Amino acid sequence: MLSTGYQNTRAGIVGNHVYTSWERVHGRNLKSRTKNKIKDIARDLILLYAKRREVDGYRYSPDSYLQRELEASFIYEDTPDQLAATRAVKEDMEEASSHGQADMR
Repeated sequence: MLSTGYQNTRAGIVGNHVYTSWERVHGRNLKSRTKNKIKDIARDLILLYAKRREVDGYRYSPDSYLQRELEASFIYEDTPDQLAATRAVKEDMEEASSHGQADMR
């Protein structure tokens, strides 16, 4: 058994007692406060998203000729995943609702 030199000494007992007392007073209180704060944040987010569902968002117009020309001028081709993601985002932006597919991910 490895000995730290403090196991059977009065200083080790006092040190352990002080740590245990601090943990009892501050540690559990900190843990409880942290849990409560997390619950508050979750509650606020739920209320925020509920309010967002009640309000219509801004509807963007479909891509214009200039937008398509700009995208065509890029030197790199999009991957199939990038194309699918771009299409999904643009479709959501063209809807008037504020709670489209992009918001719910």
